Amino acid sequence: REGTPRLKVLEDFVLPDNSSHEQDYRQHSTLGEPVKTLGELYMAATIVKPLFEEIVNGIVDQVKERTQAGSAISVVYAPLKGRQRALEKAQNEYHDKDPGPDIAWLSDINRLSVIFETVEQIIMCLELIRDSDQIQIVKAK
Repeated sequence: REGTPRLKVLEDFVLPDNSSHEQDYRQHSTLGEPVKTLGELYMAATIVKPLFEEIVNGIVDQVKERTQAGSAISVVYAPLKGRQRALEKAQNEYHDKDPGPDIAWLSDINRLSVIFETVEQIIMCLELIRDSDQIQIVKAK
């Protein structure tokens, strides 16, 4: 297919699969310390949610401008990940992370989706995310 070779660019966004995360990837409380509780995690997530959405909207606006997409790209906002699901995920996926606690390693409390029309728009968005000084890619699936 004609567009398939361009998907190779996505390989640039896959992080090495290793079992240890950098300590800097832990979520931090409003005091700047790694979170210790689910409550601290959600307090920080609630505070940064508007900034998260602003950064994503800025990237989407850049993609729209560069591809003249207009309203063809849309952002679907989601509530914070449910607390019970967050707790389960932290216990299941990060129980053996050192240093703990497991909840500090959870990085997907704030969520949203971006809907594109073309592969080129997706690639441009990924490049902008990769090149952003405001975003740290911690995990890619």
